Amino acid sequence: MFGADEAVRIGLAEYTVPDDEFDAEIARVAAQIAAQSHFSHAAIKRLLDRADGKPADDALIREWMDGEGRGPDMEERIGAFRSK
Repeated sequence: MFGADEAVRIGLAEYTVPDDEFDAEIARVAAQIAAQSHFSHAAIKRLLDRADGKPADDALIREWMDGEGRGPDMEERIGAFRSK
């Protein structure tokens, strides 16, 4: 068992949130994820379905071989990233 601070220190968690802010943080992270590329979400879900239950090496090979490539919104997303 690890406390929250120890989990962050050893890399099991990225950050901690006070209990009274937890629900708001979950909503913020969920909105951030939902705002991302629909194409990417769908492609990642298909990839996860194909890799489910397979060893990591096999899953990585499948990702490399069967990856769906660049989405139609790639240029727009790269531009938004660069402008930050």
